[in-house]
Amino acid sequence: MWLREAKNQPLVLVFEDLHWIDSETQEFLNEFLEKVPASQILMLFNYRPEYRHPWGSKTFFDQLRLDALPAESAEELLTGLLGRDADLAPLKQMLVRRGNPFFLEETVRTLIETGTLIGDRGDFRLVKPIETLQIPPTVQSMLAARIDRLEADDKRLLQTAAVIGKDVAFVLLKAISDLDEEQLTFALARLQASEFVYEAGLFPDLEYTFKHALTHEVAYAGLTQERKRHLHARIVDAIEHTYASRIDEHIERLAHHALRGEVWETSVNYLRRAGQRAFARSAYAEAVNWWEQALKATKNLPDGQSITNQEIDIRLELRGPLFALGKLEKTMEHISVAQQLAEREGDHYRTALALAYQVQARLFTCDVSKALSVGQRALLIAEEQNYTDVRVIAGLYLPHMLQAQGAPREAEAQQRANIESLSAVPENERFNMPALPVTYEYGMYAQMAADFGNFSQAEELLQRASDSAQRVSLPYGQAYVYFSTCMVQWIKGEFGEAIAAGEEGMRICDANGINMFRVWVAMNLAMSYAKADRASEAVKLFDDTLPQFDEMGIVYGRLIALPLLANAYLADGELPASLKAADDAIRIQAKNSTNLQRPMTLEVLGRIHSHPSYFKPEQAETYFRQARESAELQGSRVNIAHSHAGVGRLHARLNNRAVAREELTRASNMYREMEMNVYLGQTQEDLADLG
Repeated sequence: MWLREAKNQPLVLVFEDLHWIDSETQEFLNEFLEKVPASQILMLFNYRPEYRHPWGSKTFFDQLRLDALPAESAEELLTGLLGRDADLAPLKQMLVRRGNPFFLEETVRTLIETGTLIGDRGDFRLVKPIETLQIPPTVQSMLAARIDRLEADDKRLLQTAAVIGKDVAFVLLKAISDLDEEQLTFALARLQASEFVYEAGLFPDLEYTFKHALTHEVAYAGLTQERKRHLHARIVDAIEHTYASRIDEHIERLAHHALRGEVWETSVNYLRRAGQRAFARSAYAEAVNWWEQALKATKNLPDGQSITNQEIDIRLELRGPLFALGKLEKTMEHISVAQQLAEREGDHYRTALALAYQVQARLFTCDVSKALSVGQRALLIAEEQNYTDVRVIAGLYLPHMLQAQGAPREAEAQQRANIESLSAVPENERFNMPALPVTYEYGMYAQMAADFGNFSQAEELLQRASDSAQRVSLPYGQAYVYFSTCMVQWIKGEFGEAIAAGEEGMRICDANGINMFRVWVAMNLAMSYAKADRASEAVKLFDDTLPQFDEMGIVYGRLIALPLLANAYLADGELPASLKAADDAIRIQAKNSTNLQRPMTLEVLGRIHSHPSYFKPEQAETYFRQARESAELQGSRVNIAHSHAGVGRLHARLNNRAVAREELTRASNMYREMEMNVYLGQTQEDLADLG
């Protein structure tokens, strides 16, 4: 809307008090600011010094520090407030060094209220000796003194309003103030006249707001803890009664007040619902904050089965946003505790669910055998008890693990079974996952189909994944579709399409704080760059990405990335670095007993040893043949074809034309069958060179 309006006329957008910004608005601004330089938009922000933002390096961003007013400006402000009476000069000299405009305004108001100044704005007279004046050292102490000078009823009302928040709905204040509407209206008018609050809005409800955040903080701090607790609890009742027909709009406020009112059971309920609302919006950090508060609140509930179940459920809920944020260790900690509690209580369903959620986490730590065993155990319980959701979650990553173990048919059968399971659940059911399971399933199946060389099937599956992601507009799911598309296209050899998909996936991850998945998208984008003769960009992106895998404890990510990095280094002519990356990949694969990337790793080792400056033909051929054998076990026709092509080019260099022609022809026929036209063109050129 703003960009469209900016085409008609220059537009100024003002955002105040960014230090109170919520995570979703911050993400929106981060993304929107990228579009501002090309538009007729001026954006203005103000914020306290403690606020941090990522815009400092932008060429279109300028920052102006607003320090205390210099003496000349402070004197000008004081003259505007007090007037030009010569007798006021000593007072101005005393105050001018303070510099803070709010402090100066509050000081003048204090002097008026205490009878030290009389008159009107811009025309005051000092009626007490300057020597007798005692100016409080801080604006907080001055505000506290001003509040204490209010009539008892007005002071009580101001403090009561502070418990509601900086913004105060009239209807809520009336419900908890024990004043009738007329009394409340007159009292608020007096507080407005004293400039503590002002009317902020009439629609849809009459609302007041505190003049300054410090005014609100000082008024709230003046209450005893017991009084605060009592009022917060009353506000919960008032909100529930006042907004009964649209309670969902006020869940976060209810959670806030119920927690501080120590209404423990109610607070756990609303905190959980607030977390669910945040997670539904893909506001992962906010969801974690709500659910962690809910988990702490359960400690105040009486012991019992229902309390244990709530703790288990909250820990399993935390898994989703924590995982998306890249906090793998904390994710696994919550899942493990949830499993222990569920097993202790003999709760088969929650035990199976905890096991199912472990599969991906254990896979990412490269504990492949454990991931497979917990997944199969979860599936066994799901089949016995008919837990559809457990069947869906546990089965999600099993196909890749089966493929890595050299069981491609079993892997594909499991993938089909997974999709069949989804037909029994509502199409928009998420199971506390960042994206719809159906989006994952179709995306993963597309990746597997591409590896098998079934690209028409892969593209059909990608379309289904895209349709599901667009249906619910979840950023994680949209990023996953672009990630899968990027992978399928670089495997096929369509590098331009792969790069476009990868860059869009990165943009979505960056805009939504999807740290966990960003590294996976970056890895495939880097491989696309390497294959598209942009090797230096690929290496740089890998250099940025690999440490992030390590920081998040994703051993599996490094295992997947190293063969791709070896390809990038080889494309960049960095043979020693390429050889080291490939050797590291072989070592990590052996250490973690997984063969998922073994065909690619062996194939790139074959190309390294076929390189003119590192020519070791016997070793190269051994690597190519081992790569083909490993690819045959995994059903990877693409890697089988690459291995044939590698052997063919090696023998062409050795002038063994018959062997070279035979191997290149096999590769060419496979590329043609799989419609891998870029690679087909390369092998046909190689065959033509043989004559």
